[in-house]
Amino acid sequence: MSLPVRTSVIRVRSDLLSIYKKKSGALAPLAGLKMGYLTPDAAQALADLCDAIEADGGTLGVSDCFRSVADQAKARKKYDNWVRAGKPSRKSSSFDSKTMKAAFTSRPGRSFHCGGRAVDLDHMRAAPTSVPRDKKLDWLWARARPLGWRPVIRAADEGKKEAWHFDFMGEWADTYDRIGYEQTAICTVLDLGIGKGIFTRPWERWVQAQLHRLGHDVGDVDGYHGKTTKAGLEVAKLAHLSKKQLSEVLARP
Repeated sequence: MSLPVRTSVIRVRSDLLSIYKKKSGALAPLAGLKMGYLTPDAAQALADLCDAIEADGGTLGVSDCFRSVADQAKARKKYDNWVRAGKPSRKSSSFDSKTMKAAFTSRPGRSFHCGGRAVDLDHMRAAPTSVPRDKKLDWLWARARPLGWRPVIRAADEGKKEAWHFDFMGEWADTYDRIGYEQTAICTVLDLGIGKGIFTRPWERWVQAQLHRLGHDVGDVDGYHGKTTKAGLEVAKLAHLSKKQLSEVLARP
């Protein structure tokens, strides 16, 4: 069963640049790449971040935005291959860049990349050259966090894995504070109408995700409509609706 779609991804602003080069040697526009999409609010927040960085003499470069479930699965497979190989160093002869990825990658459907709300930034080149190397991330955080971008790591450590990863929760910020990273990522993926073939009970999970979006704490988005989910439907005054009516109401912007 296809899920109702509440939010769609859009192309990012045309002047934003990726870190990838064209044959000419110029940096490729982010909007022209397969992953150059975000939800509308995240796309605006990325444009605002670009403007803030450039206004202070920096440069924004992006290596990743939206990632399809299929692409996430490929990336996860490379990560799993690396783990099975014993996590060899990138400089080791045992490391194969074609089949391995030496950075944590969430399972398909459990990443904010799949929900169109995550970006990987060139965090070491965003700040002007005058900023000391051990302060590059502090400089970037000072501009990203006020705009709603949340670093995935807890402290500004330039050398820490995933230091480049930032999430834009938007209206899912309260949900994140209630049920945590992975569960909220599932919500954002379901919000795009994605779920069949990824999750068990996708329809039931979608309903739970939308209740969380409305501010009702129904616990884990597990697809089981137990007491908390039913209570959430009652509080939201939706318990009396048919399945069709419920999908129509919850799918409204």
